[in-house]
Amino acid sequence: MASKIRKLKDSVAAQVAAGRPARALQLLQQILQLDPEDVAARQKCGDLFLKLGRKGEAITAYRSAVEAYAAAGHQLKAIAVCKVILQIDPGHSETLEVLARLAAANGRPHPVGRRRIRYARYTRRR
Repeated sequence: MASKIRKLKDSVAAQVAAGRPARALQLLQQILQLDPEDVAARQKCGDLFLKLGRKGEAITAYRSAVEAYAAAGHQLKAIAVCKVILQIDPGHSETLEVLARLAAANGRPHPVGRRRIRYARYTRRR
């Protein structure tokens, strides 16, 4: 099965290089069916959804990657993916909260002020 996944990943790279993100996304989804724990594939799905203009699905894929990175103890990777989500949607309240929690757990200064989180929640309710 590992060799099949490797071949699929090579095909994904070839499809992306050839400018066919939709086909690459289909292949990545096959990879995730074979190995649901592949966090890099989840993140790459987010990249491809974004490239295809499907921002909502990109955020969902990125959120999945954030959760997996955080669960595996890779807080810095999770923080980096949170920042990508915030580039897409600066007021994404769930991501703001997760980012604040991850930064606090990592011993870093609070990257997002409480006011910004409250404002994001307020704008979501409107």
